[in-house]
Amino acid sequence: MGRKFVCFTEVRGESVGCAGCRTYITCEKEITSNAFTGSTGSATLFKKAWNIYHGELGKREMTTGVHMVRDVHCSNCRKKLGWMYEFALVESQTYKEGQVILENALVVPLQRGIPDPISENDKRPPTTPPIETARHRTSSGMSSRTNSESSTSSHSSSSDFHRKH
Repeated sequence: MGRKFVCFTEVRGESVGCAGCRTYITCEKEITSNAFTGSTGSATLFKKAWNIYHGELGKREMTTGVHMVRDVHCSNCRKKLGWMYEFALVESQTYKEGQVILENALVVPLQRGIPDPISENDKRPPTTPPIETARHRTSSGMSSRTNSESSTSSHSSSSDFHRKH
């Protein structure tokens, strides 16, 4: 089996993804009609869908007549999302050919971008974290060096250092 390639196309409107794994499937600009019903309730007909794979071709009797359809599944988590119309045997239903029905209970709207942990409307400047370095002690009990300590020779031993500090 080849490598899995998950596609994310140019989003035109609200994104729609798999309810199981949140993989991008399609967007609202691809909607043909919301007036459909699937096995889980309401469903939507889309012109195009990505990141799906198709099941076996089968003949199904539906409310609008007999159709040749394939189940569609999420290419990432493999959950069933709906079906695709391959061929309509009723002339008035040929507009559905090549389009995908996604059951609304099996897909979810996806949030765009990365959520901002702070409100984007927050106008306060960022706070500076408290930084404590050798030069900038925040403790009031720390005394600064005296001139006599800083002028000692660099040849002092480690025992001299511990006595001074």
